[in-house]
Amino acid sequence: MDDGGTTVLATGLRLDGPLTWRESQVVRERVHDLLDGPGAVTVWLDVRDVTDIDRVGVAVLIGAHHRAHALGRELALIDDGGPVEQGLLRHGGLDRIRVVAGRLHSWA
Repeated sequence: MDDGGTTVLATGLRLDGPLTWRESQVVRERVHDLLDGPGAVTVWLDVRDVTDIDRVGVAVLIGAHHRAHALGRELALIDDGGPVEQGLLRHGGLDRIRVVAGRLHSWA
């Protein structure tokens, strides 16, 4: 996005704690707000501090991935082999979402 000579390179959100059916509505709303708002083409979700994920949490991430593509954007996760990556493997969503190991040093 170009905003008066400033280019937004990354738009992101850091999630922590569980991502289960209990938290799914709040997380879905926050991620959709981020996807629907202004920002970079790639939306990063830092999920390294997520402590647990269930099928509903995986469905939230896959749904966000589909919404991103419908909006011409990309959803990418920052993880280090934690519960989210394992949950995506277990519930069949890892092939749909790009997972990057490492750190995003600044949220623009």
